[in-house]
Amino acid sequence: MAIFSLNVLAYHNAFHKDLRYDQPVVYKGSEIPNFLDRVKFAFFLDGKDGSGIEPKLSWFRPIPFLISWELYRLVDRQPAMINFVNILLLSIVGFILFKLLLFLFDRPAVALVAAVLFCLHPVNGIWINYAPGGVHGFIMLGLMLASIYSFFLYIKERRRIGMYFISLALFGAALLCHEITVVLPIIIALTIHCVILKDRKRAYFLLIAFIGMSMVYFLERSLILNRGDLLAQRFIDFGINPIVYAVTLVKVFAIYLGKLLSLQGIVLNWCEPFLTRNLVQWFFLGCGLLVFFISLLLNRHRGILIWALGLLFVGFIPVCAGGFFESKQGLLFEAHWLFFTSIGYFVIIGWVIEFLFFKWRHLAIGIFIGIVVLWLNAGWNYNNLYADEIKYALYFRENAPAFQMTHMFLCEAYYKEKKYAQAQLALSGALKGNKSDFSLYYYLAFLDMRQGAYEQAEKNLQYSLKLYAENPASYELLGQIYEKQGRREKASDAYSKATQLTKHGGG
Repeated sequence: MAIFSLNVLAYHNAFHKDLRYDQPVVYKGSEIPNFLDRVKFAFFLDGKDGSGIEPKLSWFRPIPFLISWELYRLVDRQPAMINFVNILLLSIVGFILFKLLLFLFDRPAVALVAAVLFCLHPVNGIWINYAPGGVHGFIMLGLMLASIYSFFLYIKERRRIGMYFISLALFGAALLCHEITVVLPIIIALTIHCVILKDRKRAYFLLIAFIGMSMVYFLERSLILNRGDLLAQRFIDFGINPIVYAVTLVKVFAIYLGKLLSLQGIVLNWCEPFLTRNLVQWFFLGCGLLVFFISLLLNRHRGILIWALGLLFVGFIPVCAGGFFESKQGLLFEAHWLFFTSIGYFVIIGWVIEFLFFKWRHLAIGIFIGIVVLWLNAGWNYNNLYADEIKYALYFRENAPAFQMTHMFLCEAYYKEKKYAQAQLALSGALKGNKSDFSLYYYLAFLDMRQGAYEQAEKNLQYSLKLYAENPASYELLGQIYEKQGRREKASDAYSKATQLTKHGGG
């Protein structure tokens, strides 16, 4: 209850009346009237990227999608209430984290401080305002932490075998929330290494089932969807020197830790261009970090501090794939990919405060209260920033200029305000990163049409169709342009083509 109250205080005005820019897409399944049809849609259609000029990996996220839709219907499509639920979900995850740390290490002070700071840091708290992301991220993390808790209840306390199968079931549910859950066996292995002193071989043996589930998950994604060659093709087409890729990972690691420390520049997504300068310095720093991590694993004196330091590194593994999604932009990563790195950071702070508490009690209490007040204020400020969509989109672009979608978000924010010229200017920024994306020219044509520039709109659409001729929306818009120009025969042909593509599943 205390954690929940602190979260409400930090995000007091998190209750926006307007939909965020991506909610209509995320909640489209909520429009299906029948519940069983929504379930079918979630498990067989949504959460998967459609085919396009560069088809992406298919995602399996049916559980959070379905929960989001049901929640959206329950609160009568009021985003403010979804934000409130996100505050509740974050508080529940914080409580699970507290219970897990207390159970694993029996250090009440560390567990309490880490759980409170996890809930208050804006790197996690910003997901409260990001309504669909909050539901997805917090449910996923709650399931993963509960899976770890159940696993060690069975291992450490010799509970019934049913607890082990509960852990597996929770892991399976987490896999259906987000693909980064595949790192959970590595997190459990690190925890076994630092926590289990006896019967460690048995614990590792029981981990095989988790690894097997991860492998089945990847096989299902690659074979059943007939996209087994896609990931391999991405590796082949990556086109980045491995050393450049590795040192950029080191730089991103330093950047993320810097954001945790400074509370500055925290946004939904980040993108760091691949390094072209100072390669040697970052390379040696990476080698030093690797040696430090190996020394941690070989350290005989294992415990909560070694575990937390290990989480800093192991929790960073999901970012390693970030460069294969949009390699032209750089290394992409999001805060919820790094939940375990963040947890390691908060546990380290808890350990330091506990250490100080035994020597200088008043100093330790003062530091903890000071951090809480500082982070509450930071959460408050980020919340106010997020309340103004244009202001936040500008902030987003400033802190992630290489990320193409920041320009798209700013464009949409201006469009909602009917500032079409500014929207078009923002969209031109996205073109600098990828001039082969047909959808960008489609949106430019749409904005041209809004401003009455029909000839320019036609040129942009024709270029869009050169890049990708199977998009029915492009022909639909082209028909509207011809109709505005009085070219009815051409408009009819364009509409017919759009209908034909729609029937054949184009888009």
